[in-house]
Amino acid sequence: MEYVASDVVQPQMGMQMYLQKNGMQRALSADSFSNSHPISSEANTPESIAEMFDAISYRKGACIIRMLNEVMGDTMFFDGIKSYLTTYEYSNAQQSELYSSINETAKEMENPIDVEKLMSSWTLQMGYPIVHVELVGEDTVNITQNKYRYSGDKEPESPFGYKWEIPFWYMTNEETENTKVCLADRQNNVLFC
Repeated sequence: MEYVASDVVQPQMGMQMYLQKNGMQRALSADSFSNSHPISSEANTPESIAEMFDAISYRKGACIIRMLNEVMGDTMFFDGIKSYLTTYEYSNAQQSELYSSINETAKEMENPIDVEKLMSSWTLQMGYPIVHVELVGEDTVNITQNKYRYSGDKEPESPFGYKWEIPFWYMTNEETENTKVCLADRQNNVLFC
């Protein structure tokens, strides 16, 4: 939220662009190794707690918050955050409660999203996807995702099988507005109409 809030209060600072140029690269680099960790994970020792305060938790976390903000738009995203902060003011909360609050405003979207499903695929498993787009017809692309691996080391199991909910937008030369699509499977075909 630091980058989002800074961009609203002091847009001339360009904090979202800073995150894009600097923060995301540090997060991707740290998250590409087999000894990485999910953003949200259990910590039972002082050492494991200290390990959680790193580029993955902060910078990758900031990147996926930015992604959610882009998917929902500023008004609905901030309404969801306000609802969360008001509901859990002066108390502790779980990430599922954040998602639930934001989900309430997401239901008002033209094409509602399941915030918990989208965000959990990014916060509860380590790593990130590489997306390949291949033209397979005059008006169809095949989109696939695979986990990026820096090395061939064996990695721990993932509750999502290393598949992510990946929102993306496209526009054809015959359209005036972006079309939003969510890649949730290992492979999807997208027909441009």
